[in-house]
Order: sequence, then structure tokens, then C-alpha cells
Amino acid sequence: KHLCLSSTRSKFLLENEAVLRGHNPEAYEKAVRSPDLQSLLAHAAPFAGYPSAADYFAAENPVLFAPLITTPTLIINALDDPCTVASNAFGRMPGRDDGLTFVDMVERSPCGLLLLTPSGSHCPFLDGAFPFLH
Repeated sequence: KHLCLSSTRSKFLLENEAVLRGHNPEAYEKAVRSPDLQSLLAHAAPFAGYPSAADYFAAENPVLFAPLITTPTLIINALDDPCTVASNAFGRMPGRDDGLTFVDMVERSPCGLLLLTPSGSHCPFLDGAFPFLH
């Protein structure tokens, strides 16, 4: 949960502090103090050229494009994934005003299937503490 937040904070915000702070000091301060990844993304919207988090999520949330998929697609999400939290599939989606959840959208799709697994994390094919050193 906190690994993604701390990585994003250090690799994006802190390493680019001068540029981001110069672009929008208020957004930078809010983003760097965000208690979770979702609020960090919301506060960082101005860095992507959007006037608000709502505008950012309406344009950039890839889940919103699920109804446009025309190829049979299996979507796998592990319940222990720290990046794509499975509970988000059942909640209100940023960028959507009609109340549909991702699960609703997949259920209405003629070619999508969502599989929730009990484990697998985010990159289940990586093995060991330092998988890129093998």
C-alpha cells in the first residue's frame, strides 16, 4: 500500500522538485503531503496539464475505455495487489458521473471477463527480493 506512494513521492516528486514546484508550488506541496496514492494523483493533476483532478481522471483513467474494447479480454486482478486495489473495481470511479463501477462496465461488455485471484500481487512473474538482478 505504502510502497507505491513512497516510490511515486521519491521518484516523481522529490527528484523533480525544482521543476514541479516552479510550475505549481501549491500543487507540489499538496501532492508531497498526500496520505495515499489516490490523493497524490489528484493533487498532481496540474503537472499533467489539467486544471483539476476531475478533468485529469475523466481524460486519463484507462478503466473508462473498457467499454470500447472489442477483443475478448481477460482482466486479472489479485486481491493482494498493492497498485490496482481490487476493491476499487466495486467503488465509484474517478472520471465517471453515471455511478457505474468497473465491475458494472465489465459485466455489460460482450468480450470482457474480470478474474479476481486471492494472491498474485502486481507482478506475479517476478521472483525473489531482487528479481531484476537474476
